[in-house]
Amino acid sequence: MLRAGNSTKKQSPLKATTLRFRPGTPSNVASEIIQKYGFWLESDEASVEYAKTSISKRIDARMSPGLWLRTLRKAQGLSQAQLGKLVDEGGPVSASRICDWEKESRAIPKKAAKKFSAIFNVPLEKFI
Repeated sequence: MLRAGNSTKKQSPLKATTLRFRPGTPSNVASEIIQKYGFWLESDEASVEYAKTSISKRIDARMSPGLWLRTLRKAQGLSQAQLGKLVDEGGPVSASRICDWEKESRAIPKKAAKKFSAIFNVPLEKFI
């Protein structure tokens, strides 16, 4: 196999890669990836539902509502201002209010938590 360009140097063979998903990744994402690219999995590899693993439970136990909010917002590539526009509690929520919720200076109101649950497709309990 040749590299792009004029080089005649051969590339090293591909190595096995482990897929890692961020905490809070919806289970349907992993299922879709396995369905679409499952033929690349080695036959002796067993797929595991991340939410049922012990590491998932340990991570979930350490995640606070504010940390969930920040992690999911960043995973979606949203700024605090952009997320505030999506939440819209009778008008956009300010970036500073999102910051307060992420730092847990203020509790996330239930109405906002419901919207976050819908936006990020995760259980409401993550934000309460």
